[in-house]
Amino acid sequence: MCKSWRFLNHRKCRFQVVPFKPSTGYDPAQPPRIAELRAIFDRLEDQSIIDRLQKYRPTGRQGYSLWAMWRAYLASFVLNLPHTNGLIRELEDDPLLREVCGFDPTAQLPHRRTFNRFIRRLADHANLIEVCFAQLTDRLKELLPDLGQEVAIDASVVRTHANPKKGADPEASWGVTHSPQSRNRDGVEWVFGYKVHLVADANYGIPLAQFVTTGSKHESPRLPELVDRARGMYEWFMPEVAIADRGYDSAANHQFLWLDRGIKPVIHIRKPSNTDLYQGIYTKEGVPTCLGMVPMEYVATDGKGHHLYRCRQEGCHLQSSPKGGIRHCDTTYLQNPEEDLRLFGVIRRNSKQWKAIYAKRWSVERVFKSAKESRRLERHCLRRLNQINLHALMSTLTYQVSALVKVLAGDMSFMRWMVRKVA
Repeated sequence: MCKSWRFLNHRKCRFQVVPFKPSTGYDPAQPPRIAELRAIFDRLEDQSIIDRLQKYRPTGRQGYSLWAMWRAYLASFVLNLPHTNGLIRELEDDPLLREVCGFDPTAQLPHRRTFNRFIRRLADHANLIEVCFAQLTDRLKELLPDLGQEVAIDASVVRTHANPKKGADPEASWGVTHSPQSRNRDGVEWVFGYKVHLVADANYGIPLAQFVTTGSKHESPRLPELVDRARGMYEWFMPEVAIADRGYDSAANHQFLWLDRGIKPVIHIRKPSNTDLYQGIYTKEGVPTCLGMVPMEYVATDGKGHHLYRCRQEGCHLQSSPKGGIRHCDTTYLQNPEEDLRLFGVIRRNSKQWKAIYAKRWSVERVFKSAKESRRLERHCLRRLNQINLHALMSTLTYQVSALVKVLAGDMSFMRWMVRKVA
């Protein structure tokens, strides 16, 4: 009996497109998670994904609806299920979930191998999911006109479901992440897997564009590619400010953002080394020092963006120094940021404005945290780059559509909450 069941449901199963599409209207009488799924399904423009999967030549007996397979896969991210077996168990235990996904309540559910084949097939067309994601973002832009004016950039490591010693995933590599659970004193943890590079809106915490590389790829050289990727996806993407941590600190990134793209970089500077060119002339915040090697105080910025500094009013030790006949220090300095964008910054480094903008960098950190804890980003049994890329896109897609549903409902204060509110 077991062999017969396996033969009918795995080896000759196929996917089909059926004219029936489940109702997705919001019904307050439904359980909260079912109502949430209906609202999410209703906002997705996913017909192009189904149309492309329909072109595959089916084999074997008549099988499962593509709509049902797609929506069940989406539901696994909304419900934060750990793997395909967890999804099938949820479908078995909840008839309403089967109904909202579009499965026949009286028919046998697909086996995990059927789902896995569907996911592998979908991974070959991840670009269609990216198009769907861009359409959701365009809709959010209509509702939030200032979306994308200030953006934050970061990267996060995602583990592969493979043992690094056995070579089961040759595309993965070791990457560094910062974790409070790390045994190291500095919080650094080595992870074998891949790295998701993401640009998000710094005010709303909404992801805008992403791509995946192997874990060993450093994030700093990926910044230009990430910004240009977002520009290619959206005609309106012309941010005023780009925020990033010190991992992106380089002269090339500052020049690319400001000189090539007209975006003001707000990037934390790396800790100066003993061989730093500016040590003893400027502080690590880019503040010039006077003749007495004391940081000068900021006076004003002229119309050309040049910053005027002078020695502090109380003076420095040179005021009372008898050496060299110097009795006071009246040093002034006019700083031109374009002479060294990395050190000085278009927005004066360490100013109140700079600090207020840099504090928004945590918005992209919150996106990663929410995606990992509530949108299944780190809960999977996958390996290989294309599989992880699909998984990361699905996690971000469901994050985006959840935010859109809340914005349309007027729930702006909880638009970034991926965990359902309770009384």
